Amino acid sequence: MPASGFGPLESFVENSRVVNKRMGSGIILNTATCLESSSLSWMQRELRIPIYALGPLHASAKAVKSSLLEEDRGCLEWLNKQKPRSVIYISLGSLGSMEIKDVLEMASGLYNSNQPFLWVIRPGSIVGSEIESLPEEVNKKVSERGYIVEWAPQNEVLGHPAVGGFWSHCGWNSILESIEEGVPFICRPFQGE
Repeated sequence: MPASGFGPLESFVENSRVVNKRMGSGIILNTATCLESSSLSWMQRELRIPIYALGPLHASAKAVKSSLLEEDRGCLEWLNKQKPRSVIYISLGSLGSMEIKDVLEMASGLYNSNQPFLWVIRPGSIVGSEIESLPEEVNKKVSERGYIVEWAPQNEVLGHPAVGGFWSHCGWNSILESIEEGVPFICRPFQGE
């Protein structure tokens, strides 16, 4: 772990030192030792308290509904009609946003991939766009190969036999969900992911 600069982990450690270090008897993290053993060891050395990796926690809480938006379950019916491991699932998170030019470029790339795709484009995720629907150019390309929803039941989608890849913003929950289901992912981070 680099000693210079403050990345997310270093900032977490520095804040933990300041806030009630003497009262803390340990830290529980939603991670797995096999994924982050060197970072966890570094944290434990720096903080001098036990670090417990108990993740992925979402795997034990699948029955609990935790979606921020209403899930469009119709996408599961669409997935049922696709070949095994053929669909690219695209979800760039609940907070990220894109310029319309990025959306058009993604649509072209997805169309040119000749693969079916399920794409989550939530309301408000296109910067500066006052439109309620996607540009006609995107709709045409999507209608031939893809399916767009405002929000999807991500755990079920990633566990579906038709899904062969995940284009993600690489938020920690998405990474853990993808790893758990054995779905390779393409990374497109937006902020601190």
